[in-house]
Amino acid sequence: MHDYAVKAAHEHDAIQKDREDEYNAPLSLVKTILSSNLPAEEKSVTRLTHESFEIFAAGGATTARMMNYAVYYILSNPSSKEKVLTEIEQVMPDPGTIPSLTTLEALPYLTMVIREVLRVTALMTVSVARVADEPLFYGEQMIPAGTTVGLSLSDILRDEDVFPNAREFWPERWVAADTEHRKLMDECFVPFGRGTRACLGMKYVSTNPDQE
Repeated sequence: MHDYAVKAAHEHDAIQKDREDEYNAPLSLVKTILSSNLPAEEKSVTRLTHESFEIFAAGGATTARMMNYAVYYILSNPSSKEKVLTEIEQVMPDPGTIPSLTTLEALPYLTMVIREVLRVTALMTVSVARVADEPLFYGEQMIPAGTTVGLSLSDILRDEDVFPNAREFWPERWVAADTEHRKLMDECFVPFGRGTRACLGMKYVSTNPDQE
């Protein structure tokens, strides 16, 4: 990871020097940091190495755990297994042909399974905490400035008022709910957190499986 950070830094310097007016290539994490207005001490190789490792670990470990849980729940539920296989076989009749991400995202039941696995397992149990820089109000309750505030994501994802039989794996819940309750479910679907510190991986999961 250290070697990667050093290489990326050198490539950035070379591009900036030789092609400053032509550089339109997509920015990597390292290049984004180096191109920012952060102070020089925030662009050290040590900082770049730490940032690169965090992204690598966060994306790899969570995805692996998610896949493990998905396999478990699919195999433990014959009905879900049959429906997932039927969908996949329609777009992947030849095991040697890998369908595009766009094609897979258009599979409604597979998308519901992914959402339900994310919900019932709650890989992220809490959100990134914030410190209130001014008094906040929740109804009549005042939260003083300087208070650390966060969300218990697992409690929201398993709220019985929103997700009846919340600990049960039931992908069909995402289309069984009426329009009003489905809206509430979507609002409480927070496996990636909320706000500006939400997980970057959230964009890879469809938010409306029944509207694909």
